[in-house]
Amino acid sequence: MLMGVEKKLFASFALLQFLLLISNAAFSQEITPLLVESAQYSFIDSHTISSSSGGMSELRINLSIPEEMLISDSSHYYTIERNLEGNRYLIVEAKNPPSPFIYSLNATILAEEQVLTSLEADWQVGPSMQKYARAAGAVKSDDPFFASLAKNITKGAHSDFEKISALAEWVNAYVEYDLSYIDKNAGVYEILESKRGVCGDYSLLFITLARSLGYPARFANGYAYSDEQHIWIGHAWAEVYLGKWVGVDPTWLEVGHIDATHITFSRTATNEYSTAEVSAKVSAQGAQLLWDKSGEVNLPAENLFPKKINMREKISGFELEPSAYNLQKGDKFIAYLKYPAGDYRLLRLSLLPCKTEGEPIVRLEREITTITTSPAQPSYAIWEGEILQNIDSNTIYKCPLSLGADYLQPSAIYLNITEKQEGRLLLDAGTYKSLIRPGEMQKISATLSPFGAGERVFVIEKNMKISALADASGSVEFEFEAGESGTHTAYVFSRNSNLATLTYEVDAGAGAGEIEIIPQAPLFEGEGGSVLIRAPDSYGASSLKWSWDGQSGTSQFFGSTAQANFTPSTYGTHLFRAVLLDKGNGEIYRQSIPLEAMQKSYATVEGIRVINYNNEKTLVLLAVSATGQIEKLWLEINGSEFELIAGTENELILPLAEHQGTIYWEGKYGMKGSLPVIVRAPGKDDKLVIEPGLMQAQEKYPLAQLFMQSIAALIILTIAYFLARKKFGHKSHFE
Repeated sequence: MLMGVEKKLFASFALLQFLLLISNAAFSQEITPLLVESAQYSFIDSHTISSSSGGMSELRINLSIPEEMLISDSSHYYTIERNLEGNRYLIVEAKNPPSPFIYSLNATILAEEQVLTSLEADWQVGPSMQKYARAAGAVKSDDPFFASLAKNITKGAHSDFEKISALAEWVNAYVEYDLSYIDKNAGVYEILESKRGVCGDYSLLFITLARSLGYPARFANGYAYSDEQHIWIGHAWAEVYLGKWVGVDPTWLEVGHIDATHITFSRTATNEYSTAEVSAKVSAQGAQLLWDKSGEVNLPAENLFPKKINMREKISGFELEPSAYNLQKGDKFIAYLKYPAGDYRLLRLSLLPCKTEGEPIVRLEREITTITTSPAQPSYAIWEGEILQNIDSNTIYKCPLSLGADYLQPSAIYLNITEKQEGRLLLDAGTYKSLIRPGEMQKISATLSPFGAGERVFVIEKNMKISALADASGSVEFEFEAGESGTHTAYVFSRNSNLATLTYEVDAGAGAGEIEIIPQAPLFEGEGGSVLIRAPDSYGASSLKWSWDGQSGTSQFFGSTAQANFTPSTYGTHLFRAVLLDKGNGEIYRQSIPLEAMQKSYATVEGIRVINYNNEKTLVLLAVSATGQIEKLWLEINGSEFELIAGTENELILPLAEHQGTIYWEGKYGMKGSLPVIVRAPGKDDKLVIEPGLMQAQEKYPLAQLFMQSIAALIILTIAYFLARKKFGHKSHFE
């Protein structure tokens, strides 16, 4: 007779994680989990339920099953139900089952990778999301410590996706995977202290941090393939609500993209949940229900058999380049990877530098970096590097930097390194503002010397790459819209120059306004000049620190203005940098603009050629050179004005006489100058003389003089002929 005692067995996925190697006979395809885009799995499950003594009645078996499971065969009638969180359960009931009761099923699981291609700009945490947003069970997100920690971790992250990526990356780096923690069921404080755990611990810490920032987050539980252990395991990861549920695996650092080896059995608000439950009434007093001859209920990974795995090709549509391919000892440089716009995901990338005889000749600030990608724009991974000092002279090093990334095709760039590179350009660059509001236009100016005209200059930031050609003076200016709030780093370079690294702050509260940098007059090389700096009173600036073309100084503010005085040593365009300081010499604000010092203008007479003349006038070719930015050049002589072109011979028709004239010129910004010139046109026996100041230049004889010389030569030859005939006895015969 049944005694009506109900017994239950539960399987808690948080406590049980199963590791089982799949034999090559079962499946021989090599799996790279991150590349698995779809898969089919066979799920073969069989269990024996019995009473340790006596019979059973009213048996009920609840098995958690994936959403994508298709059952092809079952030993008993079943129904499928959902719990309050929407998870599927297979239900088998038997009113008077035998003991032991054997149940089995065959099923196919279809899995697809989760790819995040869009996110809503504005989303709300509705009532149905509240249970995933508040502290519950082991999730202690209401402790202010976690909110403070999470804010510090996400400092500098802009979007919601970047923030959850930063949290996942931090947890992945902070916790060390330790299999000895499988059965410990550690709390979040213990995880923080020990810095060790397994997948459930990674997920618990991540979800606690995410909820502390107000993001709804839940646990995902099921199976996954471990690339490190090459086995199928019971696995836990997370999902975060950003207008839609976004997969996050902090253990294996998958964010936004979850590969198709992740098979989800259930999603829950806490880490306390059941994968299987068994209940029945037993007839014998003190009898126990047994699951597979034990009291432990589970759905081990050994039930899963891969049938078909579809892996995508590694991505090849990216660019990997250095700031310069030819580098020398001590150079700083960057290597950057441009990842095309596509979907949201977190990429972990490594760049390994070369070595010579076991010693590195290139040092990278960090070899491993991460980027968050998006469909809206390309993303850039940037490595800062430096060429070390251990470079042998007269040696050219071919140095590869090798890229490693789970999603990307292997790639490398090759640097040519020598002790010194010839023909290098010097690049100077600066931001227009050091503090700017989101959406405001920022400017970056750069100058290349010497002879940087036509050189292509690049600017790279986290999500931006722009370039332009330097103008005739070697200068270039970029203008772009400032991004979201935070510290921005911009790298400026050409392929044949040094690297400039600039930083500026984007802050919605940056409202004090820009300062004015005003040259008091045009600047010329070798002449004293001054620049007035006017700053809004709201800055409270006490002094000014300035620099320009290798010169620098400090000036005091009087009211809202300060002045910088200097003498340009060379002509050209250089960046003038102004730094406002408070009374303690602390920096308040920075701003820079390009200022040009012009070359002094003057003209020089280089020479003269006489083409022809008659008794009244002479045609003269006058060669003049000019330096500086001369816009108009002319000669005034005898009341006439002749336009001159520098670098060519200018035609002058002048009377036969001595002439006094003046060469005049006008240039940019009102530059003016003059040069006195004396021209003496030739007479019959004269040479032409031009006297610019103290300089004299003699030219060839005029044509008339050459004619007279030719007649004289002919007479001399005739006389010589008759003398020769007389000497040698030649006679003439006349009839």
